[in-house]
Amino acid sequence: MRLSAMGDVAMTVPVVAQLAQRDDLCVTVLTRKAFLPLFSNLENVEVFAFLDEHKNFWGLLRLFRELQKYKKWHVIIDLHNVLRTKFLRFLFRFSIAKIAILQKNHCEKRNLTRKNRKKMTQLPSVQDEYTAACARAGFPVEVKPCKLYDNISLPAEILQITGKKNEKWLGIAPFARHQAKTYPFKKMQEIIRHFSEKGDVKVFLFGGKADAKILEIITYNNVYSLAGRTSFADELQVMAHLDCMLSMDSGNMHLTNLVAVPVVSIWGATHPFAGFVSAGSAKNTIIQRDLACRPCSVFGNKPCWKGSYECMDIPSGKIIEAIEKIIFLNDDL
Repeated sequence: MRLSAMGDVAMTVPVVAQLAQRDDLCVTVLTRKAFLPLFSNLENVEVFAFLDEHKNFWGLLRLFRELQKYKKWHVIIDLHNVLRTKFLRFLFRFSIAKIAILQKNHCEKRNLTRKNRKKMTQLPSVQDEYTAACARAGFPVEVKPCKLYDNISLPAEILQITGKKNEKWLGIAPFARHQAKTYPFKKMQEIIRHFSEKGDVKVFLFGGKADAKILEIITYNNVYSLAGRTSFADELQVMAHLDCMLSMDSGNMHLTNLVAVPVVSIWGATHPFAGFVSAGSAKNTIIQRDLACRPCSVFGNKPCWKGSYECMDIPSGKIIEAIEKIIFLNDDL
């Protein structure tokens, strides 16, 4: 069970993929319907959709009954451990032989993010916590890098937007859910403009439907917005063809890891020490400022207590340099 958020669900994929390789298991993932494309290419894996109608008390009771009718369950691994999944665990307590639960290390994360006397210690990655829950269920697994949508040609309707690949492809996901994790848009435009003028680079902008209007103001050559124009599955396929992705500490960083494409990630209020770098991913170039106030939150959902967001005061040139080292690695740059 992992209902949300997108990045956290994405980080379950390598774990689920390893579980599904066992001959003695049939794996079903309970998650939101929107995340089905993350698991659609995995063999021996089914997805049971958690819908909006399941959110309240009566909806969870209905979901429980639907799950009971769907299959005889032997093991539940709760990789979310929130109120809704706790309630489902309570309902299943007499009919499931074994239930394993994600441990969230709340105390250690509070020590990492408190305002004074921080304990700057690397915490286990979220995927390590997922595998630990699997081990408690009796199914130890070793996380290995995924390569979803490998060697899959882009469909014709996507090629109408992207064109054939005759140059370097750079993806940029300029947004995150919270301001404390979002690089200033004016500086991001400097990065986009730089690569639009290269001539041998095509830039694709990623975002949700709500971001489409914001991205419309970017009219540089060789820059194409995919926000609101493609499905989630289509975006994953485009990501698989990129040479590099620039992302915040957000879901797009984790999605790009799943297609084995190098990521340059920008970290503001959050910090890799909290465990949100995908395990086994050596392709992450992390850009961050070394400030005494960082990290101030685990998820970046708290406003800057200074009001300055200086953690995001990173020169655009530094980010450009990191990207160019990746996409022009074989061009003697």
